[in-house]
Amino acid sequence: VDSRTPFAHASEAEMARILDFYEVRWEYEPHTFPILWNLDGAVGEFEYAVKLDPDFHEAQFRLGVTRWLRQQYDAAIAPLRASVKLKPDHVESHYYLGLSLQKTGQLREAIDQLEEAAKLNPKLADVQAAIGNALLADEDFDKAVGALRAAIKLNPNLFQARNDLALALIQKREADAPIAELDAILKLDPNNKIALHNFGLALMQK
Repeated sequence: VDSRTPFAHASEAEMARILDFYEVRWEYEPHTFPILWNLDGAVGEFEYAVKLDPDFHEAQFRLGVTRWLRQQYDAAIAPLRASVKLKPDHVESHYYLGLSLQKTGQLREAIDQLEEAAKLNPKLADVQAAIGNALLADEDFDKAVGALRAAIKLNPNLFQARNDLALALIQKREADAPIAELDAILKLDPNNKIALHNFGLALMQK
């Protein structure tokens, strides 16, 4: 899967991330994501399923993820908490709860949930990258570097993780290390505006 695939809709990109999370191979065709254009309808169905049976783990989880896709991060937290409570060993529930908590500014709890997901499955690059991103936001640069390097080792094509790693290294006042990370991005994507911006920051530090 090419991480630089241009999607017609942001929700398609997130669905691709979900498929990558499950290590499911996919090929992008705009007509293969029709359900994503009716997220409102999907939320309604999941809400009704949860109303009928609050202990229905899959409905709670999918309600939370669908609200997350709609950028309703506050509203996503309650069903994702329920999902974690119903099935504590469900990696994806911890992952999306962590992402939602981070989006609402609850960084410490977000990190806890993401780290729990990593304990359950340490080989998921997206989870390690999310931990690194949250630690970067929390200004814990040493731990952020470790998590982001783990993510890149698992998947060298995670451009956001490389950008985050470069930012963490810049904050740590490293010399050439951030430039090496940004070079790796720009060789594959010369027009990556975030990498170009961060490259400028790295050069200012030298």
